[in-house]
Amino acid sequence: MKTKKINPIFCILFALWLTGVVIATFFDLDISLAIADSESLLGRILEVAGEPPAILFTSFNFALISSYLFRFSKMRARDITLAVLCAVGCVGTVIFTCIQTLDYISEYSGHLLHIIYALIAAVIITVFFVMTAFCMNEKSLKKYFDTACRCAIVGVATFFIIWAFKLTWGRVRFRQGGSDPDVFTPWYLPQGFNGYYSFPSGHTANATVIFSSVFYLKFLPDKYRKYKPLIVTLLALWIVFVAFSRVLIGAHFLSDVLFGAAITLAIIYFTKGKDKNVH
Repeated sequence: MKTKKINPIFCILFALWLTGVVIATFFDLDISLAIADSESLLGRILEVAGEPPAILFTSFNFALISSYLFRFSKMRARDITLAVLCAVGCVGTVIFTCIQTLDYISEYSGHLLHIIYALIAAVIITVFFVMTAFCMNEKSLKKYFDTACRCAIVGVATFFIIWAFKLTWGRVRFRQGGSDPDVFTPWYLPQGFNGYYSFPSGHTANATVIFSSVFYLKFLPDKYRKYKPLIVTLLALWIVFVAFSRVLIGAHFLSDVLFGAAITLAIIYFTKGKDKNVH
């Protein structure tokens, strides 16, 4: 009977994550008190730009799924329902992303940007996604369909699981008063439904969704396969930078971002299937 080899890189990363959780358990508040800066330029930039890439990636996967089902499936009731849901998901996530992004920009620039700008941007992005998806030939769509489904599942599952935790944990953000030792609560003590949503970090979890794009690396032409480690490294660094920025700007504690990333990575792991080409 063959035993599965344990990936040493996974072991190292898990050890680092666990170490971070232990540190956060005892020093969450101290770390935020030491580094949090509500005026941080990096924190502000990544508050605006941290989530959109992953959410729009999910939107495009919705467009691919919808295109395939509308054009090449047998159009049974189940196929039609899924195609419509994915089309709605594509449009909805694009609109949400554009409105949220402009809200953040408005907050920092001091100017109220009208919702019309968000809708114009949403229309442009949606048209681009739909046209790209519907211009693909049957062979390409068939090739990408399963991977698009997995990536879309990661995005949807992350949203619902993260918010299930947020709603029930009720942790106060550092910048909302969690800096007060009398208000601060450790990550392992849920506070229930109280309108606070610090734990876990949604920004970090959603930014980590982009890591599911590694599912597509199996389609890289042979001459580009050598760049796979670099691509994976850049994706990992993006997640780290977004997570760090959330603590830096006072939106979250260290434990919030550690669990936010871990939840999405766990979803990605259980969604990847048995494809041996995905690492």
